[in-house]
Amino acid sequence: MYSLQNVAIAYAKSAKRILGEDDSFLNTNPEVMPIFVSLLLQSLEISLKHLGIESGLFTSKEARNKQLTGNGHGIEEIAGLVNSKLGANEDYPVITALTNGLPPERRTYEYVQKTIFSPNFASTRQAYQSRRLGYAEVQSFEILFDKKSGVIPWVVAVEDVANNLPIAVDIVSQWKKSKSSSPHFAIWYKDIGSNP
Repeated sequence: MYSLQNVAIAYAKSAKRILGEDDSFLNTNPEVMPIFVSLLLQSLEISLKHLGIESGLFTSKEARNKQLTGNGHGIEEIAGLVNSKLGANEDYPVITALTNGLPPERRTYEYVQKTIFSPNFASTRQAYQSRRLGYAEVQSFEILFDKKSGVIPWVVAVEDVANNLPIAVDIVSQWKKSKSSSPHFAIWYKDIGSNP
């Protein structure tokens, strides 16, 4: 039996394997692109569920609750559930927890924030949530593309988050156990100097 973290890493590694050393395989096989994007979103969905469940923010049953998380696959909804449990209604807390300690030059925070919360990415999240993306039943969808490095930084960011889950769980668990007078994760995090 594999943990949710193992599965999140596996999806990210699968996307990385499809990508290869550069974008050439994706460029010459465009039919693979929706599957590639689905793998990245699946990894993030599972990472979010792992963070919430392992840190005690919510249960596995809550993570699958259609009223709380769309159909159980709503990435933005699951992230919203994490944030509501962290005492926030903005994207800062969950992304901060997921990317804590990662090198800023990799822009993981930026890529993960856009994938989960950007309005420009909403239609792609919806296609993923409805499973139309995984079946390539879409006319168009968004990708996060860097002019210099293509989609490589996006894949690296998603894999970094999956590998960073023990730290994310630890930081959220510390907040939950802290004697902080603030019920808000973001205030506690700022007060400790962003270095738990």
